Amino acid sequence: MVNVYESSRAAVENWEHPKIVARVKYNENLDHWDGSNFTSGNVGMHKGIAQLRDGRFVIIIGSQWIGDRPYAYLVTPSEALQEILESRNEELLEVFPSLLDLYKEEICLEA
Repeated sequence: MVNVYESSRAAVENWEHPKIVARVKYNENLDHWDGSNFTSGNVGMHKGIAQLRDGRFVIIIGSQWIGDRPYAYLVTPSEALQEILESRNEELLEVFPSLLDLYKEEICLEA
């Protein structure tokens, strides 16, 4: 299980000891194939998304580097949607119906 922090990613990475508010199962569902590896954009780094029972969204950060531990932090629905779009894993919108609705409201598509 991965600790979910209430603070931003920067606070967690800078070891500001933010409050743990939940725990989630580790996943890498935001990774995409870059032609050689599944990655979130940085070598050895991985990213996932989950939704808590109360509806809040969580971004999970994992690493293949020795000594690094996975962690997660809360994000707004708009931030969660942006993470999915940036990962190019739009099929995740089917997993999170509220984000699919937000996508239809916020994202302008070609005519």
